[in-house]
Amino acid sequence: MDSDTKKPNRSLRFCRENRGWSQQKVAELVDTSEDMVSRWERGVTKTSPYYREKLCALFGKTAEELGFLEQEGTKVPDTHPKDDTVTELLEPLVEHPQCAWVIAWDLGEEVSDIELVYNSRVHYESILPESMQQALDDWCKKNHTKCQEKKRDPVGTLVRLEKTEWSHRAYKHIVFLSPSRYLIYVATHPHLGKAQMRRIREARFDNALNGLKNGETLELPSNFALHMAVVSQDGYLLLRRRASDTELYPSAWEAGIGEFMHGPEHTSEPEYTSGPYPAQFPHFTENGLPDLFLFLKNAVAEELGYHEARQENIRLYGFAVEYETLAPKLVVVYHADCTIATLLESAKKAKDRARELSSLELTPHAIAKACSSAHYSSWGPTSKLVMLLALKQDFMAKGREDQGSEMRRLLDCFEPKEDLADPWKLQT
Repeated sequence: MDSDTKKPNRSLRFCRENRGWSQQKVAELVDTSEDMVSRWERGVTKTSPYYREKLCALFGKTAEELGFLEQEGTKVPDTHPKDDTVTELLEPLVEHPQCAWVIAWDLGEEVSDIELVYNSRVHYESILPESMQQALDDWCKKNHTKCQEKKRDPVGTLVRLEKTEWSHRAYKHIVFLSPSRYLIYVATHPHLGKAQMRRIREARFDNALNGLKNGETLELPSNFALHMAVVSQDGYLLLRRRASDTELYPSAWEAGIGEFMHGPEHTSEPEYTSGPYPAQFPHFTENGLPDLFLFLKNAVAEELGYHEARQENIRLYGFAVEYETLAPKLVVVYHADCTIATLLESAKKAKDRARELSSLELTPHAIAKACSSAHYSSWGPTSKLVMLLALKQDFMAKGREDQGSEMRRLLDCFEPKEDLADPWKLQT
């Protein structure tokens, strides 16, 4: 093929990377060379009908979805909504964002691209600024019973997000963590949207939004947590409804699941009694090291009762911070190897069951309809972000790059502007 006319096959590459497969792995599965797979993806060599058939069977995709028709210049029938229709449908989701990107990994990263580093010698509570200590003392006076309960939890039962950096040597994102517990988090973050926390909020707003991308240490408690969109094999988003008695976002719907990272299972302090189920769903290895895949897999197991999550089906898209609480979340999209019916049935028996379960077809029309429906009257602050990410990933996997580009533009609306004034209106 002439170098002036070659067209990279991004759909084929995306499908391979979405499975977590190397070019060598694909080459072995279709009985060709690694160099040939590279040439197909770069558009240097056309994929013959023989290998197209093999690749379609391997990935469970059509020739159109793997980008072969587009690469040939074959006109593909326009059976999808026009780009402007997709944008018009979904623009209401980004008009008033309830969260902001603080680090965005546009193409998504594999689990192996992220390294967790845990420093057990860093104790955030021992170096609290005066204003933060005063906020903790005030909360404990008003919530004496709950405070005593949380004080029984040893430091290290949860994990704090310290900072992130890019390592050129390891060619990975490094996420630095330290021991934490729920006490300081629950005394601070849920109240940062209220007037009595104005001074703390104003002093740390810029650090909360820009600290991670600038390589700075976060100043707020910032427990390490995730929000994961869960997409079924038959193309549905799983939805969970929060309890009505939670302090934050009561009865709100979440697209997927959320979870704090549990600390090391073994501690020298009294048994951890008021948290979830760290012994049954560990996030650290037996050697006391944080394990990102254990965190992700066991979050699915704990909240959905599904124990078959595979690493190659998970993509990580960075960190977003909730405007109300200024709490950061690792944003994830997970494609399950089962139907939505299976996920919903297993979620009914999960250890950490939701108040209510539902599902939503992963299409622009279904998402737009749900977000304007009285039935889904309120959403968690990062839910609309992860729905759009899941939809973008689906478009790219199916070779619908124009619509994928539209999704990128919508997702850019979650990027905070420079010198952003705090958009959250403090509550009394």
